[in-house]
Amino acid sequence: MPRIRAKVFAAATAATTAVMIAACAHNDQSVVILGVAAPPKPNDTGVCLFDPATKEQLFSGKVDVAIAKSYELVLRVENNIVKGANPDKVKAESNTILLTGATVKLTRPTGETIDEFTNLSSATIKAAQGSTPTPGVMKAVAISPKAAQILHDEIRRRDAEVVVIANIKVFGRTLGGIDVESNEYPFPITVVRGKYINFACAPAGARTCAGTTPPTDAKDACKAGCVLGQDTATACQFCTGNDPACSPDVNDY
Repeated sequence: MPRIRAKVFAAATAATTAVMIAACAHNDQSVVILGVAAPPKPNDTGVCLFDPATKEQLFSGKVDVAIAKSYELVLRVENNIVKGANPDKVKAESNTILLTGATVKLTRPTGETIDEFTNLSSATIKAAQGSTPTPGVMKAVAISPKAAQILHDEIRRRDAEVVVIANIKVFGRTLGGIDVESNEYPFPITVVRGKYINFACAPAGARTCAGTTPPTDAKDACKAGCVLGQDTATACQFCTGNDPACSPDVNDY
């Protein structure tokens, strides 16, 4: 659902910097989505710290909607617009970008649309240094709660999988008042219901796991991840509610 059209074209030469504005023209050059950053892991104290300089990234995601009610990711983004500041002429920097959100069109591989929505988020990315773009990160929701519920109700077996594509664009504005919009970045996500629940964390003989304590020899493997239900197996202790997928002996829902 395109919300803002980019109006910025930036080009740098050894001698000059030119900023060309084309009204109503889409531009993928000023701000670019590079990929999706790999999720952080909890440290020894259980705190999740994200390093914005990380170059590790995911090329696809996975989410278990028996646990997660949406899918969130961190986008790696870069600003290609070169610096406009000139201290000799007391000219302030105008090409730093303030990102204010992202649009997502969630589709099936066939192109069928499941949901379209806009995220409100924020990130500031300084202007490029000469010919070197400046990287940054921004958080966004790739599968909305509405879409997660649709997919949850569609998946009726533990071994079933559904693949969806989150087509994402970020948008914002330079400090000089120019609207910018990124390229569209397609990110595939495998959706399951109960398949990624780790029932090895259940006490021996337990039919349900929520609220129980993992066996002593499995406690380290059963710690909570930074985002429950996303991109890694999740201990069954975190599968709450009445979803039949939370029971290890139920495979059809």
